Amino acid sequence: MEPSNNIEISNKQRLEKLLKEWKGFASLGWPISVQTAVRTGMRTTDLLVVALFSSSAIAAVGLANLYTQIDSTIYWYWARHRRTCTGKSRYGE
Repeated sequence: MEPSNNIEISNKQRLEKLLKEWKGFASLGWPISVQTAVRTGMRTTDLLVVALFSSSAIAAVGLANLYTQIDSTIYWYWARHRRTCTGKSRYGE
């Protein structure tokens, strides 16, 4: 019976350690989660306010969002290609 008790204690200690680590992760990650939620809420509010004026404005906002995503994707591919071909990043590292 004693070996099983040692295993149970060991599992309990592992669980306590795991919970302690997750509490640390949560304490570090909550500001990012709050920021993401606030930004999403602001975007939704913006779209609702714009929708009151015209539906074509919603399309313009969507196209602008798409354009910014494409631009950053192209830049990411360009930076990756440059780093692979020359061995240097934009900052000379």
